Amino acid sequence: INMRFIYYCLMLVIFVYVIHIRFAIFFEIQKLVIELKNEEKYKNYELKSDEMEEIITSIQSYFKIKKRYLDAEFNLDMLSSEIKISKVKISQALNVQLKTNFYQYINSLRVEEAKRLIDLKQHFNFVTIGYESGFKNKSTFYKYFKQITGATPSDYRKIIE
Repeated sequence: INMRFIYYCLMLVIFVYVIHIRFAIFFEIQKLVIELKNEEKYKNYELKSDEMEEIITSIQSYFKIKKRYLDAEFNLDMLSSEIKISKVKISQALNVQLKTNFYQYINSLRVEEAKRLIDLKQHFNFVTIGYESGFKNKSTFYKYFKQITGATPSDYRKIIE
């Protein structure tokens, strides 16, 4: 009975190990597929690394000066026309350099603004903070705030206090 128990335990360990290896291989393949899709997506619009860095710098300085992300209606078309860079180039630079898309980038800036407003402690209503940060509604504000910070706005306020 003891040898049988040891045998079954050993077989279970080997089974779990094989499953673990298969999952690791599966997730590595998925990462490679995503990378290939990103490369394939922009193969006709190849930007050099320094050009992408220049675009990212332009975008960051634009938002630092104008803070247009606070406008809930702001979109990629508006950014493209204001900084005179094509939408495709902006998207490629954000995707390749920052590993994010335009709306994720905008929402991260909005969350940083919301955190700043919460830190000021003069705004007590989170809905108002969400609107002032550029979000269209309360649920979108809470969703992205929690996604980016890992905490709800009220939890974040408790943490900083």
